[in-house]
Amino acid sequence: MNTFQGSRLPSRFYTRKEVAELLLLSSGTLANWASRRTGPPYFRLEDGHVIYSEDQLLQWLDTQRQDARVA
Repeated sequence: MNTFQGSRLPSRFYTRKEVAELLLLSSGTLANWASRRTGPPYFRLEDGHVIYSEDQLLQWLDTQRQDARVA
């Protein structure tokens, strides 16, 4: 898991439920990805809550893009 570095806070944090809704996935899928160390980077807070940085989520999404191939 990536650590937050830098002096500015990301523009927004999302909960696992919010990210699941944005990606049209279940929260369980994100939890499974996290346990396999795949999927978008996240922060686990001391109380166990998981949050996602908007900036890191957008960066991760960009790495998932597949360009259309001409047949």
